[in-house]
Amino acid sequence: MKRVFTAFPLLIGLLAGCQYDPPVAHVGPIDEVYGQIAGRSPMPDRVRFAPGQDAPQDVAPVSATGRFSLPLPTFSGGQPSIATTGCEGNVVSQNASARFQKLDHVELQVFRDGVALGTIRNRVERAVGSEEYLFVYTSAATTVRGSQRCPALNDGGAFTETYDLTLPAGWTVVRRVVTADDVRITSVRVPTIVTWS
Repeated sequence: MKRVFTAFPLLIGLLAGCQYDPPVAHVGPIDEVYGQIAGRSPMPDRVRFAPGQDAPQDVAPVSATGRFSLPLPTFSGGQPSIATTGCEGNVVSQNASARFQKLDHVELQVFRDGVALGTIRNRVERAVGSEEYLFVYTSAATTVRGSQRCPALNDGGAFTETYDLTLPAGWTVVRRVVTADDVRITSVRVPTIVTWS
């Protein structure tokens, strides 16, 4: 019986040291929009960026299980700030020479046998608000921190936008979480897979 009790603290110690970390690929940069299509029947066999987005219109194959990847756009000079324009506050890039380009509200058009089936997004709707990944290009590594108050856009009211980003040079993924009157844009480790529906 003594052996069981001496092994028990060792087992508890080992279990306490274990953590669950969701699978991640890396922190960036990346060179493609990728993912897993879910909730579509029939499963699309082709995908591209929806027309009207500042992205290549190349059509890419979708695997039988719904996996795909699309090349990201070539950097086109960018903007001096990643923050929404027309707002008041203090959002600061640590590297003043960094320029930004982003794919915001990304929609992909899906096809089956040459017929357009509609569009998909990586946005997840919540009871109040939503969550989605954005794709951001930075010309130089930088951090972006701060918040600003923005006037009403479209059908919503005024909101506070908060940035907490550590960005490598090149394309990477960031997360935007929207609640009633708050938008938070944060760095994330690049997910192994992004679900689109």
